[in-house]
Amino acid sequence: TSPHTILRNIMFRLARFGLAGTSTTARLGKVSNRVLAPRLCHRSISAASSTNAAAVIQRIQTNVGGEEPSLHALLSSLGLLGAASSLYMYLSQKQISDAGHVTRCEANAAAEQSFQLFVALDAKEEMEKVRLAQIIHDLHALAREERGLRRYVTVMKRTATKAFRSKRRQSRNILNRHETRIHQIGDDLISLDDVDLCKLSTRGARDIIESITAGSKLSVPSLQGVVESATELLQKEPNLIDLSRTNKTITFVGDLHGSMNSLTHILKKIDLRDRNRIIVFAGDFVDRGVKSLEVLVTLLVLKLAYPEQVYLLRGNHEDTMVASVYGFQDQIRKIYGDDDTDVIWDCVGDLFASLPLALRTKTAFAVHGGLPNASFDLKDLQKLPRKARFALKTTVKPESAEDRALTGLLWSDPTPHDVGIAENPRGLGVLFGPGVAQEFLQRNNLQYLIRGHECVASGIRDQHCGEDKSVITVFSAAAYPNNIGENKGAFLHLLPDGSYSHESYSLQDTAESTEKVKNETTENALEKVRAMIGCSRSKLEKAFSKVQRGDSRPTVTVEQWVQVMSSSIDFAGMPWTALQPTLAPTSFWSGMIDVDEFLKSHSLRVHDSEHMDNNEAETLAENHEMLLTVFMFLDVNGDGTLSLKEWRTGLNLLNKRLPKERQLKNPEELFKALDKNADGEISFEEFASGFGMA
Repeated sequence: TSPHTILRNIMFRLARFGLAGTSTTARLGKVSNRVLAPRLCHRSISAASSTNAAAVIQRIQTNVGGEEPSLHALLSSLGLLGAASSLYMYLSQKQISDAGHVTRCEANAAAEQSFQLFVALDAKEEMEKVRLAQIIHDLHALAREERGLRRYVTVMKRTATKAFRSKRRQSRNILNRHETRIHQIGDDLISLDDVDLCKLSTRGARDIIESITAGSKLSVPSLQGVVESATELLQKEPNLIDLSRTNKTITFVGDLHGSMNSLTHILKKIDLRDRNRIIVFAGDFVDRGVKSLEVLVTLLVLKLAYPEQVYLLRGNHEDTMVASVYGFQDQIRKIYGDDDTDVIWDCVGDLFASLPLALRTKTAFAVHGGLPNASFDLKDLQKLPRKARFALKTTVKPESAEDRALTGLLWSDPTPHDVGIAENPRGLGVLFGPGVAQEFLQRNNLQYLIRGHECVASGIRDQHCGEDKSVITVFSAAAYPNNIGENKGAFLHLLPDGSYSHESYSLQDTAESTEKVKNETTENALEKVRAMIGCSRSKLEKAFSKVQRGDSRPTVTVEQWVQVMSSSIDFAGMPWTALQPTLAPTSFWSGMIDVDEFLKSHSLRVHDSEHMDNNEAETLAENHEMLLTVFMFLDVNGDGTLSLKEWRTGLNLLNKRLPKERQLKNPEELFKALDKNADGEISFEEFASGFGMA
């Protein structure tokens, strides 16, 4: 019988006799082996499995003697916890039960811990992407100042294409405005030259969406036509769309993030032919999903065909800088090539900036992120000139008070803690407490604040903030991201009487190929955690030295390890307790964690250089992918090498966004350390390949 079968049988028996709690990370506690052994072997599920379980217990008794190891120590020492996945990950996939003796609470808790891991890593990635987007923003500013930078050519190219687009728009407008046919002009390209997009019929919209869903792509002129027509329509809408007088049912859809499966599911559930139905898409249509372009085009086509029933709000990913570092621009480039992408991207930037910022009903305020400050009022949005909205193609570097307010609407998050207004770990926007939310809703005579921006396990989360007021988060991309996650998607129906209902759904594909991707994604997540630990080794060494026992072979308890990891690597929601058996298994004999062995197994390799300070080496390792992107931008002549000047520029931009203790203070010395052949240059390949786990 496989180790997993033995493990399953052991877990059945533990649960049967009350030796395991409702969490898969529960420990046995003080239970002697003379009591444990017969109970584990009692009432076997089958004779064969009983024999194997008995053999396991015999081995425990022989090796442990009178000691009482923890559950994690037992399972880890028996080889039942693999390096690639821990117990909670195994149970989250199996949903095991034994005649009702092992409840689904175990599996649910396991799935929740797995979900927490991905959410925590997602939050960390967003922090890094925001920092990269800010650096890219600064590089664009440098490109305008220094004509020698190659991106300046791109800027000039985009400017030169505006006249061409204007002429193309004029020629398109004189086409037959009553045609709604789409023409196949290749195996996977369709043309809308005969379609009047300003008067797109519902039949024409269905034809376009069906073609896109089937895998067809719009030709470059057709894609530009859809984007520009939608931009013109959206620019006519106010910053705050007012639906307070409607008596229709309003459906709110949260983040889609390139999930065409989720969008298709939603459109099957909601019949837009019902004129008493309005649907609001609350931002984050693109990024993190492989069908971002298809999702965006589908939504724009729906807006053109149903201008009074479909409303699109801006999310923090509808941003030229954010979408460029998260991959949406690369998706367009992969389909259309470099030259056409430059033209398309300029149109997309105008589209993003044209999107309205919020919407209100009789009872609700809908926005992508949340409240930008404690005194924010709906009148602030109404007073803001629309031109200020159109000018803000990116929110990563807000400069004026108006820019900061708009940024807060797209990036802010609620917190259950009554902190008023606090700093947001994302790096942009704020955290607002229930008191701030309640006061805003009371001030504007509203009941709900409906928003997206956060992945939640069930697809919807209702945070009550007192006096029948709520902040409701809706996330619509099921199995996020790319159909490999654990979360459900949801959408919310706000009824005319002020009540609401919601529908949740799951799109997890159980096919073998998708399961393989899930396993690879789990392993990739664990590798990210290991790299995170390696980049914090100096801090961890100091923290462990304060609590460890022993001098020759320092050790810590599981509880001490979790406490040190939580305090030293500050990422909210990281399930360190569940990760402990995989990352830092306990000793079979003592039940303790060997600190030296743990740190050694998470050592970083930084160009095999012995001439770097540990903190500098860790900072370089933590930010090397970001630096590589910056260096590629700064590579003026495109020869794939870095000069000392380019190295200094990149490090200076990074240092501006690092805490003082993590800044790289000696760029010249670091350059020399990385320049192995002392030729005054560092190749990109050499730089990129010099980082990893030892």
